[in-house]
Amino acid sequence: MANVSKMVADRTAIARTVLSSIEVHGAEISADLTKILFPDGPPKKLSVDDFVNALHRSLAAAVEELRTADLAHAKELADDDAPRAARDAAFIELRDQVIGLRGTLSSVFGAATLKAYGLSGETPDDPNLLLHKAENAASLLASKTLTEKSKQDGVSVDIKKLGASLRASAKKLKDALDAVKREEREGQLSRGRRDQAAAAGSSRYQGVADTVTGLYELIGRADLAELVRPTARRRAGLLEEEDAGATSEAPAAAEPG
Repeated sequence: MANVSKMVADRTAIARTVLSSIEVHGAEISADLTKILFPDGPPKKLSVDDFVNALHRSLAAAVEELRTADLAHAKELADDDAPRAARDAAFIELRDQVIGLRGTLSSVFGAATLKAYGLSGETPDDPNLLLHKAENAASLLASKTLTEKSKQDGVSVDIKKLGASLRASAKKLKDALDAVKREEREGQLSRGRRDQAAAAGSSRYQGVADTVTGLYELIGRADLAELVRPTARRRAGLLEEEDAGATSEAPAAAEPG
């Protein structure tokens, strides 16, 4: 009895690996594919056209989800501009006020007064450190009695009023810092949603592209298969020459069929 050649035997073994996988996992993948390709349920009379169109819809939906998530993240980042500008303005205002207050107390009552009200040392350049210093000084100005005498005749200072004004400016900076933190958290969430959509889209692309490539090869259209084959560059998100006319800004192609 003649035996098949080694080439045929090897190809048979390779094919049987695929056949065995389908036999073992066929029911499982059928159920999962139904959820992905026909989320509203398969048509009663499923045709090959329905299957091909479902592949198109599945990938198009993943692309749209990624674009939507990316645009939402970009909008979220753009929303950061106003809170950051408000924070910077509040920081400058409070820092100028602290510097001015230090100058006033030092010239009227002497440098020792600065230490008594938590205003000694350098004025911080960091917004959070400045806020801490200003809140502490405002609290001391509101609660601590001034014991130093004015060194300038006819000049008096309302310590309580200065403390209230400093507290108001400190609150403005605190509110601005809180707003920036809130925007940063929202940015992190939108980035997470975008990254999740990117991962899901990459998986969907590879699955659909591999499938379509295989279908083209199955009908003997190697030319079409080469146009859509998921190359290493494409899997990494890098354009091939054939993709140059279909950038992410181009509208989605019409559904086949």
